[in-house]
Amino acid sequence: MQQLLRDYVYPHIGTLRINDIDKKHIVAILEQKSGTSTFWRDKHDAAKRTQNYMENIFNQSIALDYRTASNPAIWRVLMSEVLPSPKKVSKVTQRPAIHHKQLPQFVKILIELIAPKGSRSDIHCFLFGVLTVARSNEARLVDWDEIDLREKVWRMPAGKFKSEKDWVIPLARETIKILKAQPSAKYQEGRVFSTRDCGKIGDKKLSSMPKALGFDAVFNGFRRTFRTWCQNKKFNNEASELAMKHLDTSRLKQVYIDDPGGKAMPKERRIILEKYERKAFKLIQSPGPTAKVVELRKRANP
Repeated sequence: MQQLLRDYVYPHIGTLRINDIDKKHIVAILEQKSGTSTFWRDKHDAAKRTQNYMENIFNQSIALDYRTASNPAIWRVLMSEVLPSPKKVSKVTQRPAIHHKQLPQFVKILIELIAPKGSRSDIHCFLFGVLTVARSNEARLVDWDEIDLREKVWRMPAGKFKSEKDWVIPLARETIKILKAQPSAKYQEGRVFSTRDCGKIGDKKLSSMPKALGFDAVFNGFRRTFRTWCQNKKFNNEASELAMKHLDTSRLKQVYIDDPGGKAMPKERRIILEKYERKAFKLIQSPGPTAKVVELRKRANP
């Protein structure tokens, strides 16, 4: 939630008093330029969540007597008169993803790109995201204060990204190696992955990397690669969904309630991620043909 508010809401109404905000401000937020279209059309899921967040915030402000006017962000009463219906805008599209059988070859190609030139934070960031089943923003913007190398976990705080819940993500062996290989690992402060000039790694750079290597996929599509692999292996469904930070069903919500703080089913999730990592690094870790050792006998002096 906080990220959506920072990126799309505060630049428009962040300096206004809550009583001075009306419908035209909300419409301006949802129809701000995004790509070649508008926020409402180009990133409709995020825009609809933003509208919901604003509606809830105004409801709270009214309940606490901070606002005396009506709620300007209510969809049914106001926004439906101005913006197109979500049914006309939103189309369920699957992000391009590689088949899980291609994953070892893809990782091998990425590793080969690192080898001749030393550390490549963008490639390490991509691998980190794949191995932790993270979204692009989660991998790009992870901070060292979220990483616990001793406990081998990534503690993702609620509200920083798409999730509204705390999550504790197990870190397997190769993932930890990636973290320790970063220049930032020396002091373990600030952002984990950065460009050479200490800037943020771009979302488009990560997302375009697979196609540049000949794979029809985008960064977030690798989450679907993980999910189909889990289905193929018949892993526990709740553990697989929780590894993706999903709480879409009553069963998943109950699992989280029973074990809150993002620690639900930790052993099961760690086993799944460790096996996924081994699969991903299959072509890296597999030893080559064993060379035949031929004993060289010392020739006797004549």
